[in-house]
Amino acid sequence: MTPDVLRRIAVVLGVALALWGAGYMWRQGHRDEPGTLRLPPVDTASVEEIALRRPTDTLVARRAPGGWTVNGFPASAEQVAKLLAAYADSSIRTELVAESPASHARLGVDSAAGRRFTIAAGGTVVADFVLGNRGPDFEGTYLRARSDSAVYLLHGEITDVFLDALDAWREKRIVAVPAESIAAVEVAVGRASWRLARQDGRWVSGGASADSVKVRRYLGQFEGLRASGFPDPALDPPRFEPLARTVSVLGGAGAVLARLEFVDAGGGAFWVREAGQGVVYRLPSATVDLIAPARPDLLP
Repeated sequence: MTPDVLRRIAVVLGVALALWGAGYMWRQGHRDEPGTLRLPPVDTASVEEIALRRPTDTLVARRAPGGWTVNGFPASAEQVAKLLAAYADSSIRTELVAESPASHARLGVDSAAGRRFTIAAGGTVVADFVLGNRGPDFEGTYLRARSDSAVYLLHGEITDVFLDALDAWREKRIVAVPAESIAAVEVAVGRASWRLARQDGRWVSGGASADSVKVRRYLGQFEGLRASGFPDPALDPPRFEPLARTVSVLGGAGAVLARLEFVDAGGGAFWVREAGQGVVYRLPSATVDLIAPARPDLLP
C-alpha cells in the first residue's frame, strides 16, 4: 500500500472520527442524563415561526405585525400559546428507545413518514426535530433530533398538540362587536328583510318596541361569533352569489361595524364571510337562524 493511499485513508478516518465526536458531543449536550433528551429552551417572546411539515401537508404559523398567521390565514393566538406552553412544560419526559437508523422507518421518524417540527426565533432555527408514530397504547410520540439518529419516546401534553389539524390553528372568531356600540341591525333573508334600531332610548323593530332582554341576548351574539369550521382548502372556494342571507351591524351615524354574507353550504350549514374579506367560515344552520332569522322574535 503506497504512502499516498495511506494518507487518504488517514484523512477519511479523521473526518469520520470528527463527525462521530461532534454527534456525540451534541447528544451529550442535549441529554440531562443517559437515555433522555432535553428539548432546547425557547424564548417564547422571540419566536417567529412554528412549523409542522408533513410528507402530505404543511402547517406553518408565523408571527405577523397584526398577530399570528397560519398557512396565510389568521391564526389562533390561543393555539400558538398552547403549543409554546406545552413545549416549555417541565413535566415533559423522554426515554431512549433506539439508536440505529435502521429503526427510523419502523418508528415513523424517517424522511418518508416523519413530520419535521421546527421553531425559529431571532432568525435562527432553535428547535429541529422529526416526529414519528404514537407510542405503545397511543401514549407519547416517537421523536429524534433531525441531526441525530437516536430515537426517543416523548411524553407530555405537547404530543396531543402535535396532532391538531389546520382548523385548530386557525382563528375561528368571525366578528367581535360590543353590544353597546350597536345602533341598528339590518337582516335580509331572500326577498324578506327586517330592521332593529335604537330610537329615543328604546329598541324598535317593525314599528313596535322590542323586548330589551331579547334584544340584549340577540346583540350579544355579535360580541364573539365563532365558526365551527372552514372550507376544504384543497377544493374551490365557495361562491357567494346569489346570497342567501345578509346581516349588517351598524353603529352611530350608520357606520358599518360588520356586514356578514351567507350562502348555503349544504349538510345543515352555511358558509359565511365578512363582506369584502377573503376568509370564509362554516356555521351550523341553527346558529345562522339565530343571527339572521327570517322573522325576528324580539317583541315582548
